[in-house]
Amino acid sequence: MKMNRCLIALFVTLPLLAKFDSHWLEHIAPAAKRIEIEDRSIWYIAPHSRHVAGGWERGDELQIYPNLDTFSNSSFPYYIKNKRKSSSPAATTLQLGPEKASSNATWIHSLDLATQQVITQNGQGKITYWQVEPKDLEMLSNWKSLQGVVVGNNEGLFSWWYSSCTYILINVNKAEWIRVEPLH
Repeated sequence: MKMNRCLIALFVTLPLLAKFDSHWLEHIAPAAKRIEIEDRSIWYIAPHSRHVAGGWERGDELQIYPNLDTFSNSSFPYYIKNKRKSSSPAATTLQLGPEKASSNATWIHSLDLATQQVITQNGQGKITYWQVEPKDLEMLSNWKSLQGVVVGNNEGLFSWWYSSCTYILINVNKAEWIRVEPLH
């Protein structure tokens, strides 16, 4: 019983101690067709990547980043990399956004187009200010308060060429992402 409480405490505190773009695997479906991360969002794994995700385990640290490969299938606009494994990342698409009731969910608190910022809030009440990449400002005009977001990493093939931003915000209601940098 004591061990179970320790594990529960670990899974509750891991997201609080993580970098912005770290996520934890909560559940993996049979044959690695889908995964659920700590915010309760569901990610569909590309058939050609299921062998990669097949060895993943609950609690594994994951990182989501855009699929910028020129010749890739646009049906899978993201990659998820398991930080515990040294294997290739899994091509994926967001199937269902995070549950707002989840303490690990993040959503848009407000937008400030004048300062080119997105302000997010998570289920623990933490507010984060994000500076938006100037090239991505056009997309902000369609973003609204209370829309769910998943924080990802601006990593991947040639991402440095397109932007110096470290992170992305994936708007789950709009199925699009922008590059951002946290303001401290």
